Amino acid sequence: MAIKMEELKQINEKIRKSYNLAAEKYHELFKDEMKHKEYDRVLLDKFASDFDSRSVICDLGCGPGHITRYLFDKGLDVFGIDISEKCIQIARRENPKIRFQTMDMARLHAADESIRFASK
Repeated sequence: MAIKMEELKQINEKIRKSYNLAAEKYHELFKDEMKHKEYDRVLLDKFASDFDSRSVICDLGCGPGHITRYLFDKGLDVFGIDISEKCIQIARRENPKIRFQTMDMARLHAADESIRFASK
């Protein structure tokens, strides 16, 4: 059963509103989670090692940007995209040196074949 574009828009609007409502609490609860998640750090460090200084990494669904910041702190050129305006506001507030943009990942504004997906 295929989802029609209008149905996808309605679903995404509900998601956007829900994430906007939860954004501050989510940030409060998870902003320092990487300090306590050794396994996640190992996985993200391995991921980061697959890229060099010419790579640009996009954190799709970045939320308030805590994973984006972790990768940025590893020296990567990383930016975040999220559907929630509130999450992006928090991400920008907390990480002023990192680029963040409100956007629906199902409708990325990028040239064809300009994105290489990493799925290791």
